[in-house]
Amino acid sequence: MKYLIFLLPLFSLAQPNMADVQVIEKQLKIDKRHIDWHLYTEQRLKSDTLYKLIAFPLTRTAPHAEQVQHDAYIILYNTNNQKVESTYIAENEWKESPEARIQGIELNPNQQLLGKRTTAYEVKIFYSNNHRTSPRATEELLFFERKGKKLKKIFTAQASSYIGEINIGQIGAAKNNCSGNITEERSTFSITDEKERGYYIIKEERTTKILRIVTDSTGFCTEQTTDTEQTTHYWRYKRKAYHPD
Repeated sequence: MKYLIFLLPLFSLAQPNMADVQVIEKQLKIDKRHIDWHLYTEQRLKSDTLYKLIAFPLTRTAPHAEQVQHDAYIILYNTNNQKVESTYIAENEWKESPEARIQGIELNPNQQLLGKRTTAYEVKIFYSNNHRTSPRATEELLFFERKGKKLKKIFTAQASSYIGEINIGQIGAAKNNCSGNITEERSTFSITDEKERGYYIIKEERTTKILRIVTDSTGFCTEQTTDTEQTTHYWRYKRKAYHPD
């Protein structure tokens, strides 16, 4: 059923170029043994194929601890010169708990045009708890602007979320005693033509659905939408980042 797999992205494990990793390790003075390799990802840019984005968490706690803290690493890497050009590094930025585990990181090969000469790199972080009866999942959308040797985070938004309390009885069995409720939010973002402070205003269109889990006529669990709300929000650049109205 949909509510068992929502927001669990199907990521393929990126195969890092270990020569590039050694350059990163030396240039940034990190220990590659602390990289969480199952979340390591990289993406060559379409606008300039000499560059690729690399993202990974550097784990600061035992990887199987109940509360896990990661340093966030977003890297703009020059493959021709084998050099780190720009970085976003934030200590303890990515935190995990039993309620929210990072399932994957996605890098967009296309840059976002946020101003006449301003582009940004897009990163998505997916969290979930992988819980069958109390599922929780979120998708976080981030934009980074290059400022010399630094990547500056200028946009952070929740692109989607999913919260459920579900009783599904025995999976696959007829005559299930199905009950529960789900709240599902999804947002689409578009860059408008209107500017403020040199940056385009970003439009968010958010759909919120309330669903009820019931037993259908054949005895299996299904969803019924009980309420839908659509709202529009605008994000404007101020105080060195985007903020919603």
